[in-house]
Amino acid sequence: QSTWGTCPHLLRYYSVALMLSRKGRQNHLSSVMHVVQQCSHRYSDPMTALLESLFSTFDLDLSQKKLQDLLAMCKADFFLSKLEARVQETSRNLLFEAFCRIHSSVNIDMIAEKLDMKPDEAERWIVNLIRNSKLDAKIDSEKNRVVMAAQQPNVAQMVWEKTKGLTYRSNFMISNVDRKLQQGPRGS
Repeated sequence: QSTWGTCPHLLRYYSVALMLSRKGRQNHLSSVMHVVQQCSHRYSDPMTALLESLFSTFDLDLSQKKLQDLLAMCKADFFLSKLEARVQETSRNLLFEAFCRIHSSVNIDMIAEKLDMKPDEAERWIVNLIRNSKLDAKIDSEKNRVVMAAQQPNVAQMVWEKTKGLTYRSNFMISNVDRKLQQGPRGS
């Protein structure tokens, strides 16, 4: 927390690293979003603004604009310039996933416009995304739409997600209490 207070610009690189990592993204996203929201009055850049618009305000139109700003920032940033293509692809994936969470069916032409792609390129991209990810969707070629399957929440998975950090946090609290008890009262 003190790092973000003294060096909030590092939040850009941490956010990019989080976005590009597939395994740790869901585990750390809520804590990063908390920090992004806390630091937004002091520091904001296209990366943090994109995350905030996708996962906090759910403003997909703003996310689209921030995606363009993010790509321009990546070109200008020494550390991110070589990652521009990966950042663009991952950002498009996150934007499309957000769209899919909100809508049950999406017009491919609209997705192409939002992701700054040509319609045929967007359709190929969506086909590859559906094929390579856990996205449960189908393309209706007659209506030129992507139709998402209804997702039922898995109760066991929800319980697992909520409690997986509980052991670590409990042990951390116990060790802090033990340390305080060993130090004794401050006045002695």
